Amino acid sequence: MRLPVRIAALGGGGVIARVRVSQRSLAVGAVAGLLSSAACFLPGGQGSQWAPGLIFGVLVLAPSYSGAARRALLVIASALVYRAAVWLASTLYVNFSTWEGGPHIPSCTLAGGLGALALAVLVSLITSAPLDRRATRRSVVVGAVAGAFLDGYFALADQQRLVEYAAVAACFVLWQASYPALHHLAPWRALELHPADGT
Repeated sequence: MRLPVRIAALGGGGVIARVRVSQRSLAVGAVAGLLSSAACFLPGGQGSQWAPGLIFGVLVLAPSYSGAARRALLVIASALVYRAAVWLASTLYVNFSTWEGGPHIPSCTLAGGLGALALAVLVSLITSAPLDRRATRRSVVVGAVAGAFLDGYFALADQQRLVEYAAVAACFVLWQASYPALHHLAPWRALELHPADGT
């Protein structure tokens, strides 16, 4: 029983609080990732075009900051960055990777990395916060790794639905759970601190 007392005496309360915030960030991001992966399989295939970006913006980015206008801009930025990443990945894949004997372009890997970079820059501009270069570099790497799950699936050309579900879920959960953790976001904390803040 002396260990918790020792931690508290050394300022462990702040450490524990940060751990709890990090756990909540991962949990919220993981839920957003699962919802995003499910949205990709909605009838008609339209969910994959916008839904993951909107879900991430609404559940993770917007609740991490105060101010209604700022939150709205973050949701819009998340949706637009994701849509641009989808366009880039599909354009590269169709124009290069589908050529017979043509070069294999890791389209989703590139789109994931560039999307993470673009999102970090836009969030920095919208929130008037300095860009965390270390966190951004790490999120670019993780975004590329997340996209690589989809590139791996396409390369295998495996038509089993279960494999497709797993690849898409791995991509979105890794991306959407890691981003708030790497950038030290606290989803929903801003709403708790400023419940009536509409500025």
